[in-house]
Amino acid sequence: MGLNDERGLLIEMPYERGDYICVVDQHARDAYMHLAKLLLYKDTTHDADAWINDIVNKFTLPVLTAKAFVSTEARARIIYKGYIVNFFGSQFEDYDEQMENFCHSAIWDMEAKAKKEGAIIPKHDDIEKSISSGKNIIMAYAQEIAKITNGTKHAPTNTTLQTTIRTEAKQSLDIDV
Repeated sequence: MGLNDERGLLIEMPYERGDYICVVDQHARDAYMHLAKLLLYKDTTHDADAWINDIVNKFTLPVLTAKAFVSTEARARIIYKGYIVNFFGSQFEDYDEQMENFCHSAIWDMEAKAKKEGAIIPKHDDIEKSISSGKNIIMAYAQEIAKITNGTKHAPTNTTLQTTIRTEAKQSLDIDV
């Protein structure tokens, strides 16, 4: 099944609660892996724009727009837990440990991709420094999702999430994407 087929299914087929929880978890993992790449590589590989677009368009919007057999309140809780609590804790108390895991996965992914393509393995920034400098980006992204799902934010979701990530990347990482 191709990505477009999968995305079509995600948006069109209603999910049972358990399946929806799994989809939210996988998409959140994929989003944080891309965010880890952004923290580690900035735009040195010229992928930052694509990563941000994927975070929003592939890993966030489909979850927010998917049909599921759950109430609006349950959906908000599932997304809040899936994008924040399950990884970082409700107060982001597990942020350092979890982002370190995402960073190691991101490095492995980038190195595997380079080897597969016969390209030079890209250099990444120090993991600890990247985690520290990127915390505001991760928190802003996650909190924006929480605002959208609990109904406190009604602006166009794509624009809101894109702007949030890009603004925080500029402030925290000093990159213009």
